[in-house]
Amino acid sequence: MSKANRGQREHWQTDVSDFDYLSFGSVELDSELTVSVWGSSSGRHQSFEFIWDSFCAYRLIDEAQFVPWEILPNDIEWHHTHKVIDSGWIAELGDGNEHLAMQYPKLQHFVVATDAFWIEILSENEPEISCVPGWFEIARPGTVQLIIPEPRLWYSPSDERGFYNQLNKLDDVSGLFTRPASGGNEIVLSLVFTYLTDASLRNLIGLMKRYQLPMHSLAGQCNEGNQHWFRNPIGYWYESVFGGDGR
Repeated sequence: MSKANRGQREHWQTDVSDFDYLSFGSVELDSELTVSVWGSSSGRHQSFEFIWDSFCAYRLIDEAQFVPWEILPNDIEWHHTHKVIDSGWIAELGDGNEHLAMQYPKLQHFVVATDAFWIEILSENEPEISCVPGWFEIARPGTVQLIIPEPRLWYSPSDERGFYNQLNKLDDVSGLFTRPASGGNEIVLSLVFTYLTDASLRNLIGLMKRYQLPMHSLAGQCNEGNQHWFRNPIGYWYESVFGGDGR
C-alpha cells in the first residue's frame, strides 16, 4: 500500500478526548461490537464503552505487530480517537468487491488508539459511547467512606490501570474519587457497608502492601468479627495498620 492511499487522520472528538491516558480494556463481539477503554487524568478514572450496532470490519493491533496501517507510525497519536479520511483500508476491501459499496455506501473508518493497542472499525454509523456505571462513580454524600493514599509514582499507564482494576474487584466498594492531600493525592472509597468483608479487607491490605502505601486508615476497619485475625500481632500488616510509621 503506497503512502498516497493510506488515508489521512483527523481528530474525532468523543467522550474520552479530555482524558490524558487511554488504556485498552477489551473487544467483545456479539450482535454488536463493543470496545471498552479506561480513561485517566489527574484525579479522574473512568471506563467507557464504544458500541457499534452494525459494522463492516474491525481489527485490533498492538504496537508489537507489523501490520500495514492507514496512519504512518510516526503520525500515530496514542490515547486519542481518530477518523481516517479517504481510507486505504476501505479502498482495499472494496477493490473487486462491488457489493461492498452497495451494502455500505457511507462507510467510515474509526480509530481508537490506547496505550499499547489501537482498534480500527469500519462502520456507517457513529458508535454509542457510554460511561460504564460501577466502581468509578463519584462517592455519594452520606455513604461510609474509607480514605487511602494514592501511589505517588506510576511506572506506566498500565501500572496505574492495574491498581485501580484491583480496587474495582472489591465487592464492597461502590464508588471512588481522588483529591489533593498533603504529600500527594488520596483516594476516597465509598463503601456499601460500614466494614469491608474479610476477603475485601485482605485484598486491600495486600494491594496497599504491594504499592508500599501507609495503612493507618485501615485501623477503623477493625471490629468484633475480624479482630481475631486483623489485630493479630504476627500479621505482616499489624505494625503498618496499628503502629509504627504506617508502612
